[in-house]
Amino acid sequence: MKVLILSVTAGNGHNAAAKAAEEALKTRGAEVMVVDMFKYASKAYYDTVDKGYLLSTKYTPRYYGRLYSALEKKPALRRRIISMITTDLITNKFSLFIRDFGPDAVVCTHVFGAMVLDELKAKKKFDTPVISILTDYTFHPFWDDLPFIEYIVTGSPLMDRMASKKGIPGEKLLPFGIPVNPKFIKSICKTEARAKLGLDPHMFTVLYMSGSMGFGHITRNIRILDSMAEDMQIICVCGNNEKAYGKLKSMDLKKNILVYGFAENIDLFMDAADCAVTKPGGMTITECIHKKLPMIFCDAIPGQEVRNAEFFVNLGAAQMCSRHFFVDDAIYMLIHSPARQAQMREILGTIAPEDPAGRLSSFIENLCG
Repeated sequence: MKVLILSVTAGNGHNAAAKAAEEALKTRGAEVMVVDMFKYASKAYYDTVDKGYLLSTKYTPRYYGRLYSALEKKPALRRRIISMITTDLITNKFSLFIRDFGPDAVVCTHVFGAMVLDELKAKKKFDTPVISILTDYTFHPFWDDLPFIEYIVTGSPLMDRMASKKGIPGEKLLPFGIPVNPKFIKSICKTEARAKLGLDPHMFTVLYMSGSMGFGHITRNIRILDSMAEDMQIICVCGNNEKAYGKLKSMDLKKNILVYGFAENIDLFMDAADCAVTKPGGMTITECIHKKLPMIFCDAIPGQEVRNAEFFVNLGAAQMCSRHFFVDDAIYMLIHSPARQAQMREILGTIAPEDPAGRLSSFIENLCG
């Protein structure tokens, strides 16, 4: 069984899902190739899309949000952008690449990959089955115009109605959950995790994250939490935001606050925490679901992250900060409501999918016969 996985480096979530799927497939003896489609297409193409996405979401998020909303409402705009991405140069290059590798199935973890494959199928240049993984808890507007993709992996069966409203047939949906590293499915007790980090085993513990790129108001929010009267200890992960990391390391903070840059042991931090203050990125949310870790969303990027937040706030598994409800308000509410914490953990336990990467790899194995 040969499987090609197309990913995109736009943040870290798509690559993380690709890696989880790759590892699960390899345990079944599959030959797997993972390709960053933009890097393969051309360096200029990769730089334009990847850096354009990061710059627009970090420095002009409102404009990114407006574009996202426009894509939801304007089919002509969607089709124009799809045609810009699926040029003959790009589609022909991938058509030759796929033919040379000869996969039995293709998995893509970003809608841009689905666009290229859908176009190839429309032109009858490619008939290998495609499984696209949604790494958010919403359907990107482009999914309105990708009729030839055979299967779509969703994060939850509760997304079925969203698909129906978009006209996506139910038989295409695979509600297995977003593939995630197995280390997030296993847990150790809080006291053990806190001991490993040198934290007080009995104190309320906040995990503060802001994505792999360290977006948002990290130093401001940590300063706000540090000023609260309530006892708490904080694990702060700055990602690749070296400026925020440097500022926090030099600040005179009253509480016990562990500050990290890019960290590989987020699973341990989650085991130690009572709640996570985080941007509502799809992969981070998925990891919190498996850890049954109540979430407080802040600094959401308009577009898919706002829709992710709405999904989980309405489920009762998260709280959302706003211009009128700040991070300290949300933490205060949780600290003083153990019953609310327990309820959120129970909801997360109810919706946590069982072995999403394993279920996906099993499906692909059966599909390939």
